[in-house]
Amino acid sequence: MVLFLYCIFTVLCFSTTVLSRQGVKMKDPYGHVVASNVIFRHGQRTIVEPYPTDPYRNPSFWPEGFGQLTNEGKRQEYELGLWLRERYKGLLNPIYNRTEVYIQSTDVDRTLMSASSVLAGLYPPIGGQVWNNRIHWQPIPIHTAPEQMDEVLAMKKSCPKYKEELAKVIASPIVTDELSKYSDILPYLTHYTGEKVKSFRELQELYSTMFIEDLNNYKLPNWTKEVFPTPLKSAAAFAFSIDTITEKLTRLKTGPLLKAMIEHFQTYPLIKDRKYDDKNSRKVWLLSAHDETVANVLSTLKVFEVHNPPFSACILIELREKDKGHFVTVSYRNSSSDATVLTIPGCATLCPFDQFVNIFKPLIPSDWKNECHGQKLFTLSGDLLHHSLVLPLLLTTLILALLLLTSMLLFWQKHRPARFYRKLKTDNI
Repeated sequence: MVLFLYCIFTVLCFSTTVLSRQGVKMKDPYGHVVASNVIFRHGQRTIVEPYPTDPYRNPSFWPEGFGQLTNEGKRQEYELGLWLRERYKGLLNPIYNRTEVYIQSTDVDRTLMSASSVLAGLYPPIGGQVWNNRIHWQPIPIHTAPEQMDEVLAMKKSCPKYKEELAKVIASPIVTDELSKYSDILPYLTHYTGEKVKSFRELQELYSTMFIEDLNNYKLPNWTKEVFPTPLKSAAAFAFSIDTITEKLTRLKTGPLLKAMIEHFQTYPLIKDRKYDDKNSRKVWLLSAHDETVANVLSTLKVFEVHNPPFSACILIELREKDKGHFVTVSYRNSSSDATVLTIPGCATLCPFDQFVNIFKPLIPSDWKNECHGQKLFTLSGDLLHHSLVLPLLLTTLILALLLLTSMLLFWQKHRPARFYRKLKTDNI
């Protein structure tokens, strides 16, 4: 009898092992993922800009350069890629397929390198994709655009109305009342850092610099004990909420990205012919960006608990199918552990897609450019001057105008009335 029970136990253990190796999973209570938008922060970096009295302002302390991805940052992003490979095992082919995934990054070294590191973990070369036995990696395209031309991911394209509204908000009680909580440390920081500290932006930058220096085991000056990590940490965290603290700011800041992600979900299930040049036909979008991007998106989705998004923090906005219906879930992974499913206010955790669209419809601009520039039909704003077609167009128009003017002058010269005296036949009479 004991031998029989032992045999049954062995068979069960063997079956479980085989099934787990084949990737068989328990049924997901939220249904299965159909498409996904993944927004993540870059990995650990060096300081961006040291303050005037910073003892580590010399570039020799940062061999990678200021604002660059470190080796630890590469490891963090590579690990994120491994985690995504496991999460989307049933959604993405384990072998890289260009028609399944679209990768976009802001035009910054550390985010471009982070995207590459994620892809190294997500898509190691397999079989015919192995091109060099000495390197377990393959090149995968990453799309980007100059920051000043990117209103979707970098969110830095010129928008005068946004700047105007942001200035009003910063001067309003919603921000000034919060800033007053730190009024005692502003002159203190100004004195010791050698720069004027008067806003949340400066507080955030100082916290970031001190945080990274401490992370690299550089001993901070004694005076920082009064302000780091607290209260600078809470001030820096609040700063992340300012950019999208009102509906109008949100509409102009993250509206274009939200619109693009919703259109992705609306379009993908309907596309039959998967075309490489149509990013909406890809199952998964990977968007490599910054801490403010993560904070802005969470805030836009109304699930932001004020904090400083850590390196490689990741938001997963997933379109799911369950009982023949489409739903959206939002998950947040802010560490190396698994992602936490969040609930959008006014909707269930498994939010019906149509309801998701209706909730965020007020935040999607119908014409972002027009809303940013008012009713002006033409403006030589900074973003317009950056456009590659503007200067050639202006020069062409000027040349054509000069040619037209020259032609008119020649015609007039040829046909103008004579001004000299013409002798009449009757002069001798």
